[in-house]
Amino acid sequence: MRPPVCTVAQRTPIFTTTTMPKDIYRLRRAQLIHYPRATRPLGPITLLPLEILTHVFLSCVQDEDDHSPDVPLVLGQVCSSWRKLVLKLPQLWTHLSINLTARTSLPAASPFTSSSSSSQQPRLSKSPEALANLANLWFERAKNQLLSVTINLTAMNATAVQDVSSSLVRPILSHAKSIQHLSIHASSHTQLAHLFSRSDVEFTNLESLSLSLQHPASSSSSSSPITTFTNAPRLTQVFFDLNGSPPSTSLIHLPWAQLEQFSMSGASLLPADECRLLLSTCTNLRKASVWIDDDYTQSDEKTPTTLLPHLTHLSLSFYGRHEKTINSLLTSFDLPHLRHLHFFSGFITLPFIPPVTSRHLETVSLSGVDVSAAQLENLALVASSLCSLALDLRYCSGEIPAIASVLATDSSSPLVFPYLSKLSIWTRHISPNSASYAQLIRSRSRNPNHTPFCLDVYLARQRHVGSSQFDNILSLFDVCDKATGVVLRIMDVRPDEGISETSFF
Repeated sequence: MRPPVCTVAQRTPIFTTTTMPKDIYRLRRAQLIHYPRATRPLGPITLLPLEILTHVFLSCVQDEDDHSPDVPLVLGQVCSSWRKLVLKLPQLWTHLSINLTARTSLPAASPFTSSSSSSQQPRLSKSPEALANLANLWFERAKNQLLSVTINLTAMNATAVQDVSSSLVRPILSHAKSIQHLSIHASSHTQLAHLFSRSDVEFTNLESLSLSLQHPASSSSSSSPITTFTNAPRLTQVFFDLNGSPPSTSLIHLPWAQLEQFSMSGASLLPADECRLLLSTCTNLRKASVWIDDDYTQSDEKTPTTLLPHLTHLSLSFYGRHEKTINSLLTSFDLPHLRHLHFFSGFITLPFIPPVTSRHLETVSLSGVDVSAAQLENLALVASSLCSLALDLRYCSGEIPAIASVLATDSSSPLVFPYLSKLSIWTRHISPNSASYAQLIRSRSRNPNHTPFCLDVYLARQRHVGSSQFDNILSLFDVCDKATGVVLRIMDVRPDEGISETSFF
């Protein structure tokens, strides 16, 4: 059968009689009329009461770590009414950030800019004088509020712009009584000593101080002390990242005896003798995190014991090659109320657990230590109330069956670490020791104290794992499903990833 023939003459009346274009224009016109009504808010923010708008503004600066320091400037640029409200709220002006970096423009008549190089350097609107005026304005608008101030002085050729930096730091020193938290990022120790060498400044309300250096100290640099922060009666927290410059008490004058928290990081290795002197000076210390260098010398003199009665958190990162250094350091302190210990050895593997005699230990993290079953039993005699234990056994995985047997005693023997709720093991493989893990899981499910138990196994990434590895992992999860009150978590980590101290402090 032939299909019907459809010609153009038959389709033309259909297109000529349609009303689609007229309908489109009518609908579009109706949408344009209705659009302002649909987009108009039921309660525009301009009609909000000042009390509600005030709470909205203050919520922008509630989070100490997740907000921009330019919040009041941004809010004040919206409209005149917002600007008036921003100027009436001194709580919005409690965070000041000053950046004098290599991209900050110098004054036009500055002797440090030549005509040949001025065209190549970026010319920004923020000059050091403008930043100083901004700092004065910030303190004025904050009124009687205490401020958190961040100063970034990591400019290139810092020795050449020290005079410019001094003009920028001058408002900070003149309003020192209004600063509660101060963070300074400088190029070198010489720059810090040049800017903060005045001893007549009173930081009456300063509670925390953070100092970091961009460049390490050179042998030819001067050793002028930093004396500006001596008069700080409320200073309790100090954080250092000095990039190779040890935080010596002779170079940084602080009220060390009143400090409650001291932390250092980066490449600043503190010699053991300096660490002993510093910690013995901080008699009120509660939390300490130090990186220790090796300066062991054979001596028959007995090191005096220093009592630190308030120390509860201690983190030691040891980068020495003599095990007697760390042994002598820890035995020189009496830590009766230590509750959290994090220890890391970077260059050598210690054959013993660091000697700690506190009976209040709750958290212990050991990395770079050859932990044996006998040492773990001795630790259990001292720290029977231990709640969390982290062991890096990547280089001594042969001790895992013996350690698991100590932690997984039978029903006739008392349970070691009866209050242990979290055990973290860092290892390379799980296949050879899957039976030991299964025994540990079954034993912890029969805890008479009904303490929930979590076993975290961190596996270093292996390119070729093998099917037996996955089979043993699945069998462990089957054992965990049958146990009560036990959680098993197996995580993949990089081979160079270590135990972080942030989870313990």
